[in-house]
Amino acid sequence: MTISGSDSMASANVVNVDDAQVAYRVHGKGPAVVLVNGTGALDVHWGHVIEVLSSQRTVISLDYSGSGDTVDDGGVLTLEKLARQVVGVAKAGGPERFDLIGYSLGSVIATFVAAEYPKLVRSVVRLTGFLWGGDSGLKLQYDLWLDLIRTNHAHRLNVSPGLCL
Repeated sequence: MTISGSDSMASANVVNVDDAQVAYRVHGKGPAVVLVNGTGALDVHWGHVIEVLSSQRTVISLDYSGSGDTVDDGGVLTLEKLARQVVGVAKAGGPERFDLIGYSLGSVIATFVAAEYPKLVRSVVRLTGFLWGGDSGLKLQYDLWLDLIRTNHAHRLNVSPGLCL
C-alpha cells in the first residue's frame, strides 16, 4: 500500500511487536529520525513536518496499537508496550541508531525509549510533553478522549490534519 502526503510518498510496512502488527512508513534518505506521535497516534498529525524532514533525513513514523493501519488484540496499552512498538518500528526501518521527536504523549514515550534503549537513541526532542499524569485537567482530557473513542468509534479518526493531539 502506498500512502500519499502533500508531495511525499511512502510505502506502508508492518512489523510484529508483541501482539500487534504495527504499521509504519519510511520517508526520505539520510540519518534516521523516528516521529513518536501524541495521543492521536497517527502520523498524519505531523503534517508537513514529515515532508520537510524527509528532504534530508530518513523519517520513520508509525500507527500505535488501536489506531490507523495497526492491528492488535485490543489489549491494554502501557508505556512499555508503546515504547516496544516504537523500537520495533525503528529497528525494522533499518537504522542502527536514530533520533526521536516526541509530541505530547509521544514525548513521554520517547523519553522512556531513550532511557531503556540508550545504545539505539542518538538524541531526543520533546514537544509539549508532560511530566506527571496525575494532573486533574490532564486526566479529564484523557477520560474525555477515551469516552469519545468508545462511543464514536466510526468517526474517531476524522480529525483535522492540522490538529495535533
